Amino acid sequence: VSLFPFPTISSGVTGEASGAGSSKQRSPVKRRRDFGGSGSTSSAQGVGVAGKGGGESESGANAMDTKSQVLLQCQSLNAQGLHASAVTLLSFLLASPDPQDPQMFMAYGDGLFSMHEWKRAEAAFRSALEMLGGAPEAAEAIELRWKMAECHRCDDDPSLQLYVLTAIPPASRTPAVNMALGGLHQRFGSHMDAINCFRQALSASPLAIEAVEPLAQLGEKEQDILNLVGKSAGNQRWLLSLVSARVQQAVCDHKSAA
Repeated sequence: VSLFPFPTISSGVTGEASGAGSSKQRSPVKRRRDFGGSGSTSSAQGVGVAGKGGGESESGANAMDTKSQVLLQCQSLNAQGLHASAVTLLSFLLASPDPQDPQMFMAYGDGLFSMHEWKRAEAAFRSALEMLGGAPEAAEAIELRWKMAECHRCDDDPSLQLYVLTAIPPASRTPAVNMALGGLHQRFGSHMDAINCFRQALSASPLAIEAVEPLAQLGEKEQDILNLVGKSAGNQRWLLSLVSARVQQAVCDHKSAA
């Protein structure tokens, strides 16, 4: 009983080899005919090559799908407060030689930030920013610069915090960015820049009353501050009364504030 899957071919080769002293071997062309002709062989080889390329492409796509799934799971871990788990898993993804996704560095930085690893988190956010490229006023770029600045703030490095936030174009600064910049300028003695930033924050968000006291401390008149708030929020008496009280508190006029 033959162990090969092609009994007819096996018997033909055996019979030829045991012929009466014949040393003549079958030609390569003849062998190709036994398998369906040269065209069939070439076609089969072509299919094999195409199949190999398709397999590599499919393998790469599967790897990217796996990375995307792990990234989503790590973002979910961060949301659940399981930052150490997210950081550990993402460190494996980021160690691979494949092209990286900026979202991986962002999730990695978020996990590190929550673990109080300020310097490592800042480096992760900076890597994501470099990969994004594009315009500095883009929403993702602003978000990353804000996160980098927060790392410097937590690491007690106000100079770098100021440097990072200043790189955000003035027209793209949120009230939070302007509040942070105002505080930094005030700290470093740049009072006019501080006043401008606090006014921008209050103008964009009239309920950001935390900007009222530093404006009063920097010499802004109460009526100017009230006009700024009233222009943005309308004539809301309760809000104007609150702003007025905050101004009086800032200049230590406690009787009027009461």
